[in-house]
Amino acid sequence: MHRLILILAVLTLSSCGGGGARPTGAVGEACLAAGRSAANPRVCGCIDQVAGNTLTPAEQRAAANYFEDPEELQAMKLDDRPAAERMWDRYDNFVQTARAICS
Repeated sequence: MHRLILILAVLTLSSCGGGGARPTGAVGEACLAAGRSAANPRVCGCIDQVAGNTLTPAEQRAAANYFEDPEELQAMKLDDRPAAERMWDRYDNFVQTARAICS
């Protein structure tokens, strides 16, 4: 399943050039605002595209919050509720896909 998602993400991103010049989604904007040294419009645009392909809109908003507040991500990761575990699995898939495509 993860390979299928990765292949679909690669095909989608390759058809659009791997992300816009400037990200327009919540995740891409949070990526730029986080101030990390590797953050630039190309990388954050790519990450934003991956988020759009792997996360629901609500999950994208949550992921954007994780850029701003990493402690919230840690709390979600440690949460034993089934919904939090599903979110962690989807978020982890998003991160792995973004690393593979956007690096």
